[in-house]
Amino acid sequence: MPSPKHSTRYWGVISWLTGFSAFIWILLRSGLNPRRLTYPCQRAAMPLAINWILAIAAYLGGSLLIKRYAKFAFIPVVVAGVIWFIGAVPGLLQADTDDIASLPIWEVDDPVSTVFVMDSIPLTSGSLAPGDTTVPDEYLVDPAIDTMLIMLDAKGIHFYRTAENPDGIVGADNVVILKGNFQWRSRNTTSTDRIKGIINRIFDHPDGFTGEVVIFDNTQEIGTGINHDDNNSEDEDQSILDVVSTFNSKGYPVFCIDGKTTWDDVVSEYSSGDYGNGFVYEPETKITYPKFKSPSTDYFISFRHGIWDSLNSVYNSEKLCIIDFPVLKAHSMAGATIAVKNWIGVMTTAYANERYGGWDPMHYDYLFAPYALVSRIMEVTYPDLTIIDGAWTTTYGPNNLYWVVKTDMLIASTDPVAASWYAAKHVLTPIARYPNRTNPDLPGSDYKYCLDNWANYFRDSTEFPCARDSSEISVYNRNVLSPPPLVDIEMSPDNPPVTVPAGDSFSYTGMLSNNGNEILQGDVWIMVRNHQFDEYYGPMSRYNNIQLQAYENLIIDGIIQNVPYYAPLGMYDYIAYAGIYPIVKLDSALFQFEVTTAVSEGADEWIVSDWFDCERNQIASEIILSNNYPNPFNPVTKFEIDLPKASKVTLSVYNMMGQEVASLLDGFLDAGRHQIKWDGSAHSSGVYLYRLKTGGFELTRKMVLLK
Repeated sequence: MPSPKHSTRYWGVISWLTGFSAFIWILLRSGLNPRRLTYPCQRAAMPLAINWILAIAAYLGGSLLIKRYAKFAFIPVVVAGVIWFIGAVPGLLQADTDDIASLPIWEVDDPVSTVFVMDSIPLTSGSLAPGDTTVPDEYLVDPAIDTMLIMLDAKGIHFYRTAENPDGIVGADNVVILKGNFQWRSRNTTSTDRIKGIINRIFDHPDGFTGEVVIFDNTQEIGTGINHDDNNSEDEDQSILDVVSTFNSKGYPVFCIDGKTTWDDVVSEYSSGDYGNGFVYEPETKITYPKFKSPSTDYFISFRHGIWDSLNSVYNSEKLCIIDFPVLKAHSMAGATIAVKNWIGVMTTAYANERYGGWDPMHYDYLFAPYALVSRIMEVTYPDLTIIDGAWTTTYGPNNLYWVVKTDMLIASTDPVAASWYAAKHVLTPIARYPNRTNPDLPGSDYKYCLDNWANYFRDSTEFPCARDSSEISVYNRNVLSPPPLVDIEMSPDNPPVTVPAGDSFSYTGMLSNNGNEILQGDVWIMVRNHQFDEYYGPMSRYNNIQLQAYENLIIDGIIQNVPYYAPLGMYDYIAYAGIYPIVKLDSALFQFEVTTAVSEGADEWIVSDWFDCERNQIASEIILSNNYPNPFNPVTKFEIDLPKASKVTLSVYNMMGQEVASLLDGFLDAGRHQIKWDGSAHSSGVYLYRLKTGGFELTRKMVLLK
């Protein structure tokens, strides 16, 4: 790294070389064909090349003018200003980063696809940078991944395939491929924090995981390869190889394969007797995909057909699980690199001239064009789950690997198209250097062109779910984790109250039984109260000094299970309580809390006891807009809204032209149930829409006024 006194010269040289390289690139790639200047890669290089040309002109012209015409020496200054303006254009075009302070959610009837979003993701548990057994086991956990998987489960998308959930994603004996994005350096690679978290969850399979995990990416011949510079995590020393090494050192079968090592090796399927590693190429469709023997030498893996059983000469597709795990970034050619474009790292770009007619035709006539080669490859190697890493978002990659924004977001879906559309629309475009190229809904944008082609192929030629329109997608956030209404579950055995001096910490343990019911649903509550106020059950208050911390782990059948950090906490005057909703289904659970009592005026000791409140469900755990009643109506109908907390709410009525005809609510409402009426006497018969908005939540329904 240059010293401060040489930094100006150093960056000047770097800028000059960058501009010169862009100029040469345009000359070589465009040649005598001006049409190629319209390609995104040429357009991306154009500002840098022009910058370099103007700089040379300013230098030579300015020197001559200063020598011969001193009074015209201001001209180089003007030229320098033009150069600065051109260099600043990307920054001027960049959208306001405040636009993604929160991610919008909504719900539609009968959605084609569902998307799950998290913003403000929590910090990871620790670093795996040492890459050996010295790393504590608790550092293998990633709270962001843990929470996301529980969110999916809450809506019926089960991560684990079990006898109870046969449609789950990961089977106990699976070979799991994590298709990350590791072609570029810095924050342009999939976060190793998220990767370690998903690996840890895989090996936590309730049936015991007996398969293995393989991290794969074909970084192609132009890429940097998967190495220790490909680090994107909270600890920038934690590389993907460190993650693999840490799990290996602890006895877990986790491996990393860089497809670049067999980038130009042409192979056939195992069924034809070819056991070599490389890429299968199908001339009739132009599809390519990898096959290889796992580093453990236990499995023969075909991305297309599954795990090859050499003894019985059959493929087992159920034994292969593929998870798409891209990092979110803008891209100079396709507009954006997200879930679908990440699948270019499944193919090989070798022999582009022979197979596609050249590098540019491969991209613009096959991959991004209506031919939709990316979708064709994804169709035969379809991922079981897509998770988009948006902890850092690159605003103009790979042209500048350091134009990144810390967005702290995570997106997941079983539909890679819906996940890509949402991420491009609501995370990337608001901060992109060139938002008119990343917006998936903007006519003429690069990404809309690509995503439309890919989605059209899925819709027309496959049976996979595919949605890129908000009217076909439901989007959920952490609200799905709110505990359900409490049911009547008894504590057994009944634990006697514990008296604790004020300010002391202690642990509290008990057994919860659901009395033989099939599913345990409900919250375990612990009550802590000041003995001087035994009979006082005051209203909710935010102004007391009571502190209660839920213990981090839930112990089930002797095994410690991680409790998501969203475990609800609450307070009353002189009474504190905490609850945990066991996500798993079981007959009984041992629960444990670590409690620190408060030191407040008049309190010298506290009493802790079991508490189960079956009436707490009077406050909704999520936002609910009930169907209006009656419907059809004449002329009055009513709406009911349930709010889990005080919120600003708008409720409006629209005609089918989209015109607002009535504003029923526009202000703050307390938590609880609210009833609103609408008198349609002044309006004609017909179909109307009513729309509720609160925070990032939005829901629209139909009603009929029939006079």
